[in-house]
Amino acid sequence: MSERVSATFPEINGDPHVIIIKRYPVSSRDGSGETQKKYQYSFYLAQLGSSVTISFQGILSTYVNSVQNGENSLPQYHPDLEEYPCYVDLNPRNFPYWEDFQDSIFNPDSRSRKKPKKLESNLWGYMFYLYNDNYVIGYAKRLSPSKILKTSVIRARIHDDIILDSVQEVKGIEFDESADFVFVIELDSNGNPSKSWGVIWNKNGFESMLDVYEHQKQKALEVLNRCRTLPSILSDDDLERFKEVVESNRQLHKMLLNPVTEKYMNEVTLKDFKQVKEKFGDEVSFDIDEEQGKVVLPSSDSNRDYLKAIREVLGVLGARFTKTLNDDHILRGKPEELR
Repeated sequence: MSERVSATFPEINGDPHVIIIKRYPVSSRDGSGETQKKYQYSFYLAQLGSSVTISFQGILSTYVNSVQNGENSLPQYHPDLEEYPCYVDLNPRNFPYWEDFQDSIFNPDSRSRKKPKKLESNLWGYMFYLYNDNYVIGYAKRLSPSKILKTSVIRARIHDDIILDSVQEVKGIEFDESADFVFVIELDSNGNPSKSWGVIWNKNGFESMLDVYEHQKQKALEVLNRCRTLPSILSDDDLERFKEVVESNRQLHKMLLNPVTEKYMNEVTLKDFKQVKEKFGDEVSFDIDEEQGKVVLPSSDSNRDYLKAIREVLGVLGARFTKTLNDDHILRGKPEELR
């Protein structure tokens, strides 16, 4: 089972603020030539009307109360998790861009001082939050291009007849009543951030908002390089091709970043692959070369079968195939379902 964390939100009070977020692609390189952050965010502090404040605060309350009134022991986020809501530790090691988001709350100089020429261009999302002496609590929402409104509305009125008498153009941003994640920033005695955490309701929105994909790719490849089992059960050619395919596949990154994978991958032996092959036969796409003591992958000419075999190899490493207590049966599923 995924590790669970108790999430207790502070009271919903404080001075209300909203920040509109835009994102722009950039290309910056360090001395090693490796690409660093691929995007730059611009943050715009917006003025809030009282009715909008009440609406946004109501959205925040709905999400907070859904945890407070239910089971507040939540699974901890990892990229392969499919159970929501879930707890997330918002630290810069795992979410480099969160530092920019947090800085926009506490450092006015990090915000754009000039208003944007066009609100809709490069629009990325918004944050609503309440700021008080001990903490900041708020929520963030990714805004897609479909949320940009630019439409014509026909004004209708009823007198003796129904009269359609004018056309009005409506421009703006559509804000619905959903949030991707709620966040809490705890402050120390000097009013500086000491810890950030949150609860995710929309994983895709959260991951897109903070652009986690490139960072998680790097982390997944680091896990792959720490795996001692693969070099022992794959030929050099298969191992090289295996790594090439993993590098470009987001789904395989998620499998590698499941905590169960790193915990068990170096305990797996060729015997485990043999048992899976004996149990499932042609249902799995890899074979066993008994003479060489290797797992054999299908020809890379068949992309579908090759990718399926790679998922199955990672499945064995990540305890997606597991034995019953008496070793008589092997079950297939996700680690959270099997353990």
